[in-house]
Amino acid sequence: MNKKNLAIILISIIVLTGCGSSPKDTLDDIEFHKGTKGLVVEFTKNTLDEVVEEGRIYATLELKNIGASDIKEGILVPSVEQDYVEIDSWKIPDNFRTARDNVLLFNLKGKSLSLQKGEKQIVSAIINTKKIEDTRNKIESTLVFNMCYPYSTILSETICIDTDPEGLSVAKKTCESKDITTMGGQGAPISITKVEQKVIPSISSDAVRIQFTIYAENKEDGIIIDDNRYQQVCLGEGITKDDYDVIRLKSIRFSDYEYDISGYEDIECSPNPLKETKNKYYTICTLKEENSIPKSKFTFETPLIVELLYGYKITESKKIEILNNDILT
Repeated sequence: MNKKNLAIILISIIVLTGCGSSPKDTLDDIEFHKGTKGLVVEFTKNTLDEVVEEGRIYATLELKNIGASDIKEGILVPSVEQDYVEIDSWKIPDNFRTARDNVLLFNLKGKSLSLQKGEKQIVSAIINTKKIEDTRNKIESTLVFNMCYPYSTILSETICIDTDPEGLSVAKKTCESKDITTMGGQGAPISITKVEQKVIPSISSDAVRIQFTIYAENKEDGIIIDDNRYQQVCLGEGITKDDYDVIRLKSIRFSDYEYDISGYEDIECSPNPLKETKNKYYTICTLKEENSIPKSKFTFETPLIVELLYGYKITESKKIEILNNDILT
């Protein structure tokens, strides 16, 4: 067995069966590549709605990575109305660190056998309020926190490679080739929703080529951004339209064949990044002519593994009221 086949089998075992689970575990318990959530952020209940002028408030956020991928070097960028409030400092856990302008960088682990709900952390921004105009009893101000992070989506399915689509062979087929349609996501906000498969002619009449059309959709309310520029997008540095709606095909593997964005290409995939059309994204991957599958290799089943890379931006905000001290006396 060659190394590529071994890698495909090992990944399939991990993704599909949750290798290493205890006997009492079910597939639902250990199937982490399901759902459409990645990073989920919300204010905790102890974040107050009101504060006096020249006072202090703790804006406390709960960050949970409930998807299937780890977040590395995610970025949290606060945005406050500086006429009324200013961030004094942060209370953060060990896997968070502060950067310039009260920006946070963080790592959060996704779901795994040892962390079946994903990693959760609490951070608190210590915010000082400023004096408001004497003529106003109160003012309203909005606290905004933008989070941007790199993420991946992995699809793993068993497919049938039909080397005899015309049915000319007398050999009985062991499986039936069909398109893949998925429901419920792969443990990430970008879902691979469909993979169309077809056999196309090879120059040689004794071989066939396989072609896949891969479709993906944004299943959550966040914004898709370039995974190579997600931090700059969150910071608002030199943003262009090319920074948005960027989903890259990192790899596709089946049987002995592989495409990898780093340069290994038994398969040609284009466009990459995926092309957007009607709120969907797609790319077409075709087995190269020199890698055509001989018809003498009868119809067979094999794992198909597809991985997408992208950046994702979400926003959490909260309105607070800053009260004039005079109305309290």
